Order: sequence, then structure tokens, then C-alpha cells
Amino acid sequence: MLFEILKAMLAGAICAVPVGPILILVIQKTLCSGRAAGMMTGLGSSLADAIFAAIGLFALSLVQDVLAAHQTLILGLGGVVIVGVGLIMMRAHATLDGYSGPSNMSLVGYALQAFTGALSNLGALAVMMALLASFGLDSPERVSPTWALILAVFGGQMLYWNLVTILINKFIRVSARTLDRISRISGIIVVILGICLSIKGIFFTL
Repeated sequence: MLFEILKAMLAGAICAVPVGPILILVIQKTLCSGRAAGMMTGLGSSLADAIFAAIGLFALSLVQDVLAAHQTLILGLGGVVIVGVGLIMMRAHATLDGYSGPSNMSLVGYALQAFTGALSNLGALAVMMALLASFGLDSPERVSPTWALILAVFGGQMLYWNLVTILINKFIRVSARTLDRISRISGIIVVILGICLSIKGIFFTL
């Protein structure tokens, strides 16, 4: 059960890693209004991805028999999707355009802003489902309850955002060049993970 929880946390963290609007928003809010604002922005994004995880786990459970019969294909395609996410991350060019001074928005407002923005990204739902299936969290042998996996996805993302806001506070200045480097390094890690999952799928056929 612990291993499944850890995999769900990793899935949540991977979904949060790509350099995109949410990460830029977290950075801007942290720099402009403090770490609490950045964490609340991350909280909003994490809640949206927890909903995606719930949808993904429910949908995967409906077609569990089909997935079990095609586990090799699921692992292979899931790995390819994850590799694609990693390549996009490596090629992304971050920008802090729109950086502004402190905002009068409340902490709840920061969370709602990020929540609605993240929830509108249906591509994240597809990535979440690919990750959950690739990590075997759709397996009939799974022992962890669905609610625990959803909380683990949420917890993984919050740990990631906590790390991001701590680093921003520590180093104060986050340039587009730094974001590019982070994106490339993270992309390489995600690509390696996707390749490993695809290889695992190949070995299922042996």
C-alpha cells in the first residue's frame, strides 16, 4: 500500500512540474506577495489535479478488465505520453512577462485563480490518466483505497509547490534563464521515467 501511495504522490508531482502558466503564476505570486500567496496558488492547482485524479481513477476502474488484458500496450503508450511531456518540458521557453507588484487579491482568491486555470487544462487530465495507468494504479491487485490515492496525488503536488516556494524565497530572483534550465533538467528526468515505463511494457511480453 505504501508503494502505491508513493507512486500516486510521484504522479501528482510530475503533473505539476512542467513549466507553464501555473508555475509562472506561483513564481509571480511568491515574488510579489510572499510565500503564502505562492502556496495558496499551488493549493488551487493541486485541488484541480486531485479532481483529475479522481476522474482518472474512476474512469480506469470502469474499464479495468480491458486495461488488465492490454497492460503491455497501456504501459507502452503511457510511457510514450510521458516521454512526450518530458520533451515538451525540455523545449519550453519560460517567460516572466506580466510580472507586477503586490496584488490586493486575498489568499482564497489566489487559490481560486489557480484552480480555475488548472481545471480548464483538459490536457492535464489525459496526462494524469496516463500516469496512473502507467504506474499500475488501475490494477485489480491494488490495495490502496481510491480516496487515499487522490489524497496522495494532492500531497505530492503540495510537497512540490512547498519546495518551489522555499527555493524562490531563498534565491529571491528567478530569471527566465533559470526556468529554462529547470525545465530542461526536469524534462530529462521525465523522459527517462517514460522510457523506463515503456521498457517495462516491453518486458511484460517476454
